[in-house]
Amino acid sequence: EADIAEVRYHGLGRLEEAFPYYQSCIASSEPGIARSALIDVFERLGRWGDLASHLFAMSQLEEDRSAAMQFGLRSARIYGDELNDRSAAQQVLRTLLQDSDEDWRFSALLDALRDFDLHSELSLLTEKSLENEPAADDGRLTELIYLLTRVLNDPSRAADWAKRMAERYPQVDEGWNIYTTVLQEYPTLGDRPAALREWAQLREGTDRAKILLELAATHHDEGEQDQELAVLEEALSF
Repeated sequence: EADIAEVRYHGLGRLEEAFPYYQSCIASSEPGIARSALIDVFERLGRWGDLASHLFAMSQLEEDRSAAMQFGLRSARIYGDELNDRSAAQQVLRTLLQDSDEDWRFSALLDALRDFDLHSELSLLTEKSLENEPAADDGRLTELIYLLTRVLNDPSRAADWAKRMAERYPQVDEGWNIYTTVLQEYPTLGDRPAALREWAQLREGTDRAKILLELAATHHDEGEQDQELAVLEEALSF
């Protein structure tokens, strides 16, 4: 069967005639060759639905995680881009996700989750990424906070992550800026003046003065004139 398919396909270029022979080969002793060949056949024939379904099936059969991910992601892209079926693409992506500490390493998976609006899944994977390779200033925390506050309506989780990164990397301004911004928008989730004061104490000179001016503005907004004047005087000393 495999030899016949090869002749029909590669030798004679008869794609439609090769197709049933490759299908027969899947149940034979050479299923891997047939499955790979069918990808090319389906693509050349423009049979996008068959190709997307076949790629998804291969993602479930493949034991190598990286290869399985590539098959699945390609399936999702075809469902979304060629067939305009975003629901099917989303289902493929959800099926690809596993309770694994490694999936966050697949940047193409993260891109697909963004492109197909799987916000909850993206937030969970971004959290795993920050847990395994924490950082406050490479964009991941910013994206996570945006997802949690603007899309998923989970500001408490956002505040916890922002505080966690600020305290873990006290010399990184971005973490503190994100944390104090979250507290400004959601004042019941923490003490913003205390956070600004803690941040200021970690800085010197004009850097400290800038944070103190922000703290003074916070006291002003709260109608705390005495505290505002005291902080302004402290800021002007630098």
